[in-house]
Amino acid sequence: MMNRLLLYSFSLLSFSSWTQFGAPQIIDDGNNTAGITHMISADFSNNGEQDLVVSQGSSVDQLTLYHNAGNANFSKTTIDQAIDDPITIDCGDFNNDGWTDLIALTQSSGQIYYYSNDNGTLQNRTAIGTVQSFGKAFAVADFDNDNDLDFVAIGQHSIDLYRNDGSAAFTMENILTTSSSPNVLECFALQTADINGDGALDLITGETIGLVTYINDGSGNFTAQTVSETQHHTINALNIIDANTDTLPDILFHATSDIGIYLNQSNNSSVTFNFYDTLSTANANTISGFKTGDFTLNAHEDCYFTTEGTAYYIEQTNILDFSARAILHASNSLFIWESHTADITGDSTKELIWAAAGGTIAYHEHQSASSRSSFVQHNAFVIYPTPCDGTFYIDQPQNTAIRTIQLYDLTGKTIATEKSTNGNTTMVHMKNPQTGIYLAQLTLKTGSIVQRRIVVQ
Repeated sequence: MMNRLLLYSFSLLSFSSWTQFGAPQIIDDGNNTAGITHMISADFSNNGEQDLVVSQGSSVDQLTLYHNAGNANFSKTTIDQAIDDPITIDCGDFNNDGWTDLIALTQSSGQIYYYSNDNGTLQNRTAIGTVQSFGKAFAVADFDNDNDLDFVAIGQHSIDLYRNDGSAAFTMENILTTSSSPNVLECFALQTADINGDGALDLITGETIGLVTYINDGSGNFTAQTVSETQHHTINALNIIDANTDTLPDILFHATSDIGIYLNQSNNSSVTFNFYDTLSTANANTISGFKTGDFTLNAHEDCYFTTEGTAYYIEQTNILDFSARAILHASNSLFIWESHTADITGDSTKELIWAAAGGTIAYHEHQSASSRSSFVQHNAFVIYPTPCDGTFYIDQPQNTAIRTIQLYDLTGKTIATEKSTNGNTTMVHMKNPQTGIYLAQLTLKTGSIVQRRIVVQ
């Protein structure tokens, strides 16, 4: 029997965290963090840590770098405040100087911009092309096997390859446009993978007609082939997942309403995908993107996504067993929209990151990574013991004073506490503690806020 998932209601009043992941840790919730349309991560400063870059559309219209000094300690820098309506971003060392550069695509005008990385500073915006109609997505890879990074950009009515000469000088070639397409060309989503195992990176697009593969001959020349059946059309989100551990890239997709998987049966001589099952349903155009990977460290790839204000997690507990699922976070005061995954804490596991329309970026850490035997240390604050019996201690860095400590349960209710401070250690005692998970919000005298998860047994 194939597993079918029924997602929880989208209208929860507060949040619930799956036991494998901790409560949300706030990266930024300032007034100017609204309108995030995309997030990426890379080591832009060459310090061995994963930084974040976000594009912000709507009335904000800017690109922002969150520099990671280690263990998710971020400082914020504006890259570009003059960009109009950015919809997606991507990155790579396009000029082969050892620093990761940035590209950005705007939605309404379809403009493509390149930002060179000068010793950790992303600067010198350069216009390098446009897509037809609205900008949609990027894919970065060495598509022509000449040892430098190219990229593919899709607009609503075009798929274009930008060949790189190795110095970030790009030549655009149409892969497909409305005028050259045998079908109505209307694109929404893009991924890249070696579909048929020939060593060349191919393209997978989500289009009005469904899923389409573009098979690369190894030199950056692509041949189109429609994948999905007629009932799966208007694909607005997709990602690659090895669902059956055969090393071939399968496709996770969101069609008009279905969330499902196509299994890859391709080889060097043919490209074949078979529809496996519908895992769940979601309203049309409500998923901005899927993130896939072995996030629970069980040797099977899982799925993380956001839709209609809620972050969802689906674990693959065994081969093609997607029956384990949870609401990772939901709130009536936020509208969670964009999702991302990256190892921002430096523990060799990826955190699940989300951004809300209301102006919040947060992440959830896997419990096996966040557990530290008798204490948990985050951003130089040490909270112990964990679990506790209702009394716990907070050690803070020298000259870092805590102004207030507020404790909430998972419904958002404030929990009564008593506290006392001795040097750099604060003792917090919960009145009438109940077994469960709580969120401690520490407000510092600097004005910044630190949020930590507390477990009471």
